[in-house]
Amino acid sequence: MALIEEALKAELVASTPVNARLGGRIYPSDVAPQGTLSGGNPLEYLTYRQISGSPNGHQGGSGTIEEVNFTLTVFAATAKAASQIMELIRLRVDGFRGTIGS
Repeated sequence: MALIEEALKAELVASTPVNARLGGRIYPSDVAPQGTLSGGNPLEYLTYRQISGSPNGHQGGSGTIEEVNFTLTVFAATAKAASQIMELIRLRVDGFRGTIGS
């Protein structure tokens, strides 16, 4: 089973609108790798990190479901461009129900 961070990235890369805009520039940390903005790469990219997590247990023992929260930070040349990217991401993950990364 994939780590939730890897599964989140896979979901975003699998989204045609998100991936078309970011071109795979989705990084699991607060800082993009060195060279992200060099070599003619566009300014737009996303960083993410898990900020909390809590397993959802029950009376029979520990559960297999975990609730997690992430911080997503979009970098773009303008606030409008960043907002457009965040809307694409929101449309992909907001209200998601199901199994991810299995």
